[in-house]
Amino acid sequence: MAKKLFLSIITVIFLLALAACGSDSGDQKASTENNKEEKTGGEASLDKVAVSVYDVGSSGYAEFSAVANALTQEYGMQIRLLPSGNGVGRMTPLRDGTATFGRLGDEYQFAFEGTEEFAANSWGPQNMTVIWPSMTHINGVVLKESGIEKPADLKGKKVPHITAGASINVKTEGFLAAGGLTWDDVKAVEITSYAAQADALKQGQIDVAFMLPGAAALLEVEQAKGIQWMTLPDDVNSDEWKAIQEAAPWLVPEKWGVGAGLSEGPQTFMAYPYPLVSYADVDEDIVYELMTRIHDTFDSYKDATSGTQQWGIDKINTTPLGVPFHDGAVKFFKEHDLWDDEKEEQNNALKERQKKLAEAWETVIDEASEKGISESDFPDFWFERKAELVK
Repeated sequence: MAKKLFLSIITVIFLLALAACGSDSGDQKASTENNKEEKTGGEASLDKVAVSVYDVGSSGYAEFSAVANALTQEYGMQIRLLPSGNGVGRMTPLRDGTATFGRLGDEYQFAFEGTEEFAANSWGPQNMTVIWPSMTHINGVVLKESGIEKPADLKGKKVPHITAGASINVKTEGFLAAGGLTWDDVKAVEITSYAAQADALKQGQIDVAFMLPGAAALLEVEQAKGIQWMTLPDDVNSDEWKAIQEAAPWLVPEKWGVGAGLSEGPQTFMAYPYPLVSYADVDEDIVYELMTRIHDTFDSYKDATSGTQQWGIDKINTTPLGVPFHDGAVKFFKEHDLWDDEKEEQNNALKERQKKLAEAWETVIDEASEKGISESDFPDFWFERKAELVK
């Protein structure tokens, strides 16, 4: 079964990989200008679409390849995937207008708030919105017979730290905390991208990888070496989960049983939103139409990978969580009775927060210039002033 799933994923990826390109880095323009200017994504159409995604070998790439293939077959859309192994690399095409949409990890939340890598004075808070709010699952995975079972067992072990990959690193930090550990208690190994963890695990460069069970690269490791998922409690009120949510409040326990290393049945994973996103200025009708097409073609791609099952309209989470929904998404949710007054109130509050963040950023940029704050000291200055200006 795993072999058939792996071959199916690889086939879908190959069809779209020819058009894929991306960049993990690039020169950054002043963030105040980026916050003011209109993104070229606002003039987008669905005839030709570029989407920023995780790197080849990741479950995110495989999933959206399957979705894109269905949209191309049904509507003739030309969809170009722009893969990158880190959060800044995935956000950059959205900011500069190269991509209209992105299937992103937690970097969309970091970018919205101007935290992690996006606290740099070349970035700052970005006007992000959520479109298709699918959920996914992640956990620590080790080689079979490694003797590593629970978070505390990672003490002194080789643990990956993803270059410019705060989305994965913050989850790793939470997982370590569940075992009473910090980065000081393990041997941090710098890994260039999310998907590169799989080969590093296979080669013994790291003792654990933090990945999604549908990752094609992980299926290959399972076939070659054998893998097993680490154990977490089911109770969200347990000490372990309190520690995890201290680092990443959006993570929740959820049973999942589809993907690499899960032939013996479901296990408890860290579940979290893994949505399709865009800047707020993308046309409402374009977003609504894209969501309609994603929904209408679901039967064509739902069995392509283990993760595409989560794209069903009955599985998506329409409660605003940290980042507001796009107006086109709200229109779609209302049409399908997935919206109510409480969600509207929550969404409007997040939109108002974005305005306050943008205003605070401009103020802090000006203050930093007047005070001669260096680039290296700027993030701490921003966090201090942000706490005072944005309530």
